[in-house]
Amino acid sequence: MGFRFRKSIPIAKGIRLNLNKHDVSVTLGDRMFHTTLNSDGKLTKTASLPGTGLSYSTTTPIFPHKRFGSGDLSNEQSASEENPEACVNEYETYIHNITHLYLNPVPEIDWNELLTSTSPYSQSSKEDQVESEENAYKPGFLAKHFKMFNPESNGTFQKELDQAKAEDQKVYEKWQNLKEEAQGVLSGDTAVMEEVIETGDTFTSAENLLTSHSVSVKSPISCQVDLTVNFSDVIPNESYSLTKTGRLSKRKMSKTNYYSLCEDFVCSLALDIARNIFNSLPIQEVLVNIQNQSLDTSTGKNLQDTVLSVLIERTKFSNLNLDAIDASDSMDNFEHHMKFLKTKGLEEVTPLTLKV
Repeated sequence: MGFRFRKSIPIAKGIRLNLNKHDVSVTLGDRMFHTTLNSDGKLTKTASLPGTGLSYSTTTPIFPHKRFGSGDLSNEQSASEENPEACVNEYETYIHNITHLYLNPVPEIDWNELLTSTSPYSQSSKEDQVESEENAYKPGFLAKHFKMFNPESNGTFQKELDQAKAEDQKVYEKWQNLKEEAQGVLSGDTAVMEEVIETGDTFTSAENLLTSHSVSVKSPISCQVDLTVNFSDVIPNESYSLTKTGRLSKRKMSKTNYYSLCEDFVCSLALDIARNIFNSLPIQEVLVNIQNQSLDTSTGKNLQDTVLSVLIERTKFSNLNLDAIDASDSMDNFEHHMKFLKTKGLEEVTPLTLKV
């Protein structure tokens, strides 16, 4: 068994430096609300309810997905000349990310646990802590002889007490809202379920890759998600590699590889959205329709062709080994419409319909 190393060092009030074998991070905030900035490029926000054992975290990349090669050409060329290996690594990471979106899901939500959770102040509150500190306070020499140094006289305790009351109220209201939301979800309120999807992190990993999206919860166990993408905004038209001498090689991507990436991307996107919804709600099936938006140069108008329509069922999805699957091949596990030709790419298909 390997050795583990972890150390948390207080730097200032509400700020901690965290060290372990793999990375370094900085945490800002207290036990109830804190944000952690990690050296691997991730930002984690956590809200906890003291006394309940409940917490909710969301993790997002600091630098979200962007189309590779879409930046300023002069800056991009300069950066690639200075560090070609880093440029190739960035390219390969981007390709991996857009074809494996489903590997970074949102955390699972236990709505039953939220519904039965007790008040966050069944034990103590921030107001209690401030009052306890005030009662235990013993003035020193300066505080005894100069009011400006005495927190009881200069209003410091009262300010801290007022702030604690306000923070307690926010936490309590958040707890109440979560319980009401849990009641709505567990009772099958489709409007509440739609709000959970829209206001949660369902689309976080893909938000910069989408042109638009819409959600419709058809019943307490089924929902439909319609997504629009633009392949030209997502899939690079060049491939990057290193020559034997370590120089950067840029080549126009072959149509076969381009079309293959388009297929892997949309299938990865469908799995990602379905997994996030399954983690967020007791939904049993998700119909994902993905359209590609392209420009018809003969009319100057945008066309939107459905290139993938797949009905993903929770039971079948849970049997997948997501770390080993090929996103495109995994579609064979579900009812789906997709027509892919190596020489033409994804062609328009008829969307499936939910049977409600």
